Amino acid sequence: MRVTEPWPLAKAKLIDRICQRYSCLPSQLLDEDISLLRSLNILGEAGELNVASEDGTKPNNGAGDIESSLANVSF
Repeated sequence: MRVTEPWPLAKAKLIDRICQRYSCLPSQLLDEDISLLRSLNILGEAGELNVASEDGTKPNNGAGDIESSLANVSF
């Protein structure tokens, strides 16, 4: 059985991580169209959100772990 976090927590984490990535306020993010989440979901599935650098470390680009947050979101 897969245990997932409650939706309010997953939503709060996702909003926080996207806002950190794009340096925006939650109110600005929530005014955006759903296509942003769809695009991030596609990037996450392709492994493009937390791409490791050449030395094997993950970049500190403010992305957090959006991929894991998107795993709890269905479109």
